[in-house]
Amino acid sequence: MKGVRAEWLLVAVTAVLAAFTGGYFVGRATATPDGTAAVIVQRQPAASEAAEEVPPEAAEAAPAEAPEPVDLNTADLADLMALPGIGETLAQRILDYRETEGPFTDPEELLEVSGIGPGRLEALLEFVCVGE
Repeated sequence: MKGVRAEWLLVAVTAVLAAFTGGYFVGRATATPDGTAAVIVQRQPAASEAAEEVPPEAAEAAPAEAPEPVDLNTADLADLMALPGIGETLAQRILDYRETEGPFTDPEELLEVSGIGPGRLEALLEFVCVGE
């Protein structure tokens, strides 16, 4: 008697699973003009594709202006951390250097800060300046 119940339970579970799975695929299908069904597959765009898409309004708008350069002599920790490749530790080193050595006279003086080499300096030059 227990064997029969187990078989019926297995049949019932299989039927429910088949109905659920079939319903899922039927719900995703749509009729084509010739009367057949087609499955609609939705794909999320890759990050690079999403970045390349420009809304028509943005394409017609004036080009965005470049952000104002950060003055190395007046910038605070948050301003320095907004620069590309500069985290909290490196920003604090820049502030410490400015405090001990005085104001920057040239952006290339950043090479004196521990952790900033020629490559990082090259990436920063268009984003920094030294005030008058």
